[in-house]
Amino acid sequence: MANILIIDDDEMLCKMLMRYVKRMGHEATYALTMEEGRREVSSRTIDVVFLDVNLPDGNGLDALPLIAKAPSSPEVIIITGEGDPDGAELAIKSGAWAYVEKPLSMKKTALQLVRALQYRSERAGLKSPLWNPTTAFELRLPFCSIAKARRARVPHRARLDALLFFAAALVSGFHSRRRVL
Repeated sequence: MANILIIDDDEMLCKMLMRYVKRMGHEATYALTMEEGRREVSSRTIDVVFLDVNLPDGNGLDALPLIAKAPSSPEVIIITGEGDPDGAELAIKSGAWAYVEKPLSMKKTALQLVRALQYRSERAGLKSPLWNPTTAFELRLPFCSIAKARRARVPHRARLDALLFFAAALVSGFHSRRRVL
């Protein structure tokens, strides 16, 4: 389990991302200003920071070196609404793990988070990883209640659906395999 901090001035985005990170099995908090974020990073152990570029009290890219020098030296994933190639290059050169544009794709964001946590645990030489391989697999499935309830039966359901598809094709008169597919 990892500690994730989200620094963004959009509270709705923070809450949505925080819920998603908690579903993945991690602890998450958020800060709406750069100053709040700096206090959080310096006061506790943080593994990954999601950092917005445009904040009311400063630029996230300017704060990147300060966050990286925090006692826990967290990995930083930049999230921004402005896709600027120069900003992305500057962020990566300044030590950011990734540069993700808004609107956020939860799958892409989660993938970046899993990769950052995997790198962090390998770098620290931890025996139990900060990321959960099972959670990483589950990210490929939709987060609806039906999928959650049937997650354990996915291989069985896939075979059953394929058999029903071929049976329906045979009954309707399609005898050629090529025509069915």
